[in-house]
Amino acid sequence: TALEELKSLPQLLEMNISSREEPMPQTAEWHEDASQKFVGRLGVILSQADVPTAVRQAIAVARRFAAERTWQLRGQQRTKPEVVQQMTSRKTEALRKHINHHHRRLRLASVVSVPPQKPFSTGGVSNDVLTHWNQLADYF
Repeated sequence: TALEELKSLPQLLEMNISSREEPMPQTAEWHEDASQKFVGRLGVILSQADVPTAVRQAIAVARRFAAERTWQLRGQQRTKPEVVQQMTSRKTEALRKHINHHHRRLRLASVVSVPPQKPFSTGGVSNDVLTHWNQLADYF
């Protein structure tokens, strides 16, 4: 029944981490992101009106999550230089984005707006237009 299948969900998601080494930072980041997505998907699936179908879909999503988690944890047996290289690359990319962002902000702030120049001749321009133009130019 649907209730019995739902009761099997905790065992499916259970993870024996006592026998494993401490997860690497990137694995922990993956797990946090993937578990948030998993919980969101479960919420959508379990809100369906058709309970048996929703339970089957939830179990399938949970199995997929557990398999992917196992695959991710197996992949963490990397050498220390590989881990250092990956973390250095991430930090480098973050610094590059930060520098580019501030470079754009600095460039935008350094752009000086040129005030409109007062016309030198009044050839064909009425006095009112010339007066308003000069007032506008004086404002800047």
